[in-house]
Amino acid sequence: IHCDQMLDLNSRIIWIQIDLPGQGEYSNDLNLKKYPSLEEISQELDCILSYLNIPQVVCMGHGIGANIAAYFSI
Repeated sequence: IHCDQMLDLNSRIIWIQIDLPGQGEYSNDLNLKKYPSLEEISQELDCILSYLNIPQVVCMGHGIGANIAAYFSI
């Protein structure tokens, strides 16, 4: 995303990276009885976008992130 071909696109969009609970660089240890399901995580994504007042989104992910994006899209 940091190449010359992306300059025009980057001036019109906002990139957001969301880490899964306990997976971020500065994440604390989790104190959970049950890790959230893919459906629960995708619902939280909706809450995050609403909080940030983002009405439209294109989701990208790899590995489990692609599955979460699919659940969110559904």
